[in-house]
Parts: sequence; C-alpha cells; structure tokens
Amino acid sequence: MRRKFLTPALVFIMCIGITMTAYASPQADQLQSQPQFTTNATAEELSIIKTLFSAEEYAELYPDVVKAHGNEEAALWDHFAAHGLSEGRALSKSFHVFAYRAAYEDLQEAFGNNLIAYYIHYATHGMQENRSITTVPQAVKAGITVTGLRGQVIARPVPVVITPTEETNQEETNHEETGNPVAIPETPSPEPVPVPSATVCTHQYITKQLENTRSHAPVCEICGYIDEQKQELCEAEDRYIIDTMYHIHKCKGCDRLMDAGNHQYLTNDFICSVCGYQHVHNYFILNYDDKYHIKSCTLCNFGSSEAHKFSVLTTIYSNKEHKMQCSDCDYYYLEEHTPGECKCGYRS
Repeated sequence: MRRKFLTPALVFIMCIGITMTAYASPQADQLQSQPQFTTNATAEELSIIKTLFSAEEYAELYPDVVKAHGNEEAALWDHFAAHGLSEGRALSKSFHVFAYRAAYEDLQEAFGNNLIAYYIHYATHGMQENRSITTVPQAVKAGITVTGLRGQVIARPVPVVITPTEETNQEETNHEETGNPVAIPETPSPEPVPVPSATVCTHQYITKQLENTRSHAPVCEICGYIDEQKQELCEAEDRYIIDTMYHIHKCKGCDRLMDAGNHQYLTNDFICSVCGYQHVHNYFILNYDDKYHIKSCTLCNFGSSEAHKFSVLTTIYSNKEHKMQCSDCDYYYLEEHTPGECKCGYRS
C-alpha cells in the first residue's frame, strides 16, 4: 500500500504551531486603545527619580537630545524631567520603566498606569527587594513582552521556528516511498580556526555599586571584571545629604544613594525629626480680601492668615486720592489726600 506523507508546507505550519507562543497580530495591536499613563511628577518625586538617572548613558541612548541640548548633566536631566519622562524615554541603560512594569504583575496591580510610582518604587524598595528585571533585554530573556507609552509592543520573545528545506523533505519522501536507503554524504571536517593568544588584563579596580543589588564590589575599569570575593553590602553613612524636600544617605563604600525619605515635621518648629533639617517657608499669597491675605508655603503647604501691611505709601492716584497698597500682596485701597501737603507728597 502506498503511504501518505505530509507536504513540506504542512510540516512547516505544524512546527510553528508547536514552538511559537501565540500573540496578537500587528493589526490587532494597532486597534487596541492607547493607555493613559501618569507622567506628571512633583519636585519631591523628581528628586528621588534623579538618583536613578545617568547623564552619560542618557546621552548615549539619545543623540538627538545631545544635538539639541548639549551633553551637560544639568541640561540632560532637565530634558528628561520636562520631556523624556512623558515621552517614555529610559533614564539609563540599567533601568527602563516599561520593562520594570511588565516584569512584575504585583506592581501593575498596585500602581496601574502611574509611571511615576514605578520609578519611586524601584529607587526606594525595588533594589532592596532584588527585583532584577529592569531592562528590555532582561524582560525578553525572561519571556516577557514589553509594551510602551502608546500600548505599542517594544519587544517580545522571539519564537523558535524549525523550517524544513525542500531538498531534505524530498529526500525523506523518496526514501519512504521506495524503501531504498539514502546515502547521506559526509560533512567535511572544518579547518581548525587559529586561536589568538590571550591578553591578560592587569585589572585596575575601583569600587562601584552593582546593578540590581544593594551591594558594591571592586570593578576593573579596563575590562569590567567584578571581584565577587570582595563584594559587600552597602552601608549608609551616618550623615544625610539634605535638600529642601528630602534627605538621603550615601553608601560608605561607593556612590550609591539610598534610603531616600521626606522630611518629617512633627512640631511647629519645622525641624525634621529624622535628619535635623530646619525648614524655611517659601511663601506665596494664595488669596486675600480687604483685611487679610492667606500665605501658603510652596514646599510644605503650611498656610497662615495675616493682616495687610500698608507701611509703604505707593503712588498718587488722582488730585483727590492716593493709592495705599499692601507690601505683601496685590490688595490696595484709595485714600483721600490730606489738605495742604499730603503725606504722599501731593499739595492742594
């Protein structure tokens, strides 16, 4: 009886069906509604996010930014804070917020589409929790598809496809149909490839923080070799690095910034109970009426109400009145001139 054989095309389709993970077609991806991500950060949040920023790596990743703004660290950070964050750009080669988001479902459940929360979590908790999938290549290697700001696929795992050649299938078919053995030619042994002589690095070490861990070790500046035998956990210095919004420790052995936190004001003297920072209010006038103005601090939201101050006479308004304006806000009123020589300088 003559045997029936699968055609090469059918074999190819079956191989794909076995080895490829199913995913939506590009057309289906484009039809999905674009997610709405939160990318607005407060000054305090930006100060924490900045601890993850690498100006050198940001410049390498985005030459268009360097061309437009230069390669100064301050200019590059200003671009990321004002534009790069909302454009979905990575702030370094070691952290991509969309890869981090895709890798951890518990964070997706907690933060949803609030991108700022993922940055803050990694800077304050993720490294300590050893959450090691922080880049697109790491996510793809772990079998994770990464989507971007508009819901588009940035990267996905590449499926393994076995493609039989027509010649191989024909040989196998002829062998099965005729029952005759098929002679398989021997593959000639490849010529030995000359091995270049090894160059031994003389290692010049500096102590650096290790990615995705809370530790540091000697790292060779020449070849990048890490002396893991001398790896140590990062230990915070006693003193704090202090800003108007937060305090943060620096590691005793490397440049890692760690344990960032908001200033804690437990009493009305506005001295941080953690680091001892003395807060100075930066007031702006929030509102006013004909008797009082309300001041609010731009740094801590503390507010107070004060009576207007008219100690400074401003301008002559007319031949009957002069203008009295509060020295702290925009409120003013009109007052009649004093007969003769008025205090404003007007003479009647």
